[in-house]
Amino acid sequence: ANDTIQIQSMLVKGFQMSGQQAGDFQEQLMATAKSMGLPMQKVVGEFANASNGLKAQGANMQKVFLDLQNQAKNTGIEFKRLQDITGKFDTFEGAADSAGQLNAILGGDYLNSIELLNADEGERVKIMQESLKASGKSFESMSKQERMATAQALGLENVTELQKLM
Repeated sequence: ANDTIQIQSMLVKGFQMSGQQAGDFQEQLMATAKSMGLPMQKVVGEFANASNGLKAQGANMQKVFLDLQNQAKNTGIEFKRLQDITGKFDTFEGAADSAGQLNAILGGDYLNSIELLNADEGERVKIMQESLKASGKSFESMSKQERMATAQALGLENVTELQKLM
């Protein structure tokens, strides 16, 4: 109940939603938590922690949060960690550096820095996955050095995160 009140207040005051819009979004959060087999408290907590970054998304905030939550469930990488990874593409410099490094490692023009810059967080995860798949490389076919370099170029902490992402 405390989480619900906190989220309701945040949505109405921080995101300028109507009471009805805030209630509808909370229902989406509950449905998401249930469909993913996650505790509601965890999803609400992740939303509360991510809310400052999500404000920049404006009206797209709900979609971005739910999409990234889905990516976290599918990859097994924690929501906050995915948010940190995709956040490095928020600047032209970060997107260009990562895309350039990864394209060099993968041996082709698989990532476009402008596309990464303009994509939201959930879309960025999909773009990274599609680029790795398009390169024809699998985690198993990469050498140790390729795995480490790819993980570093993507801003991952280790090759385990790369394996989960792939």
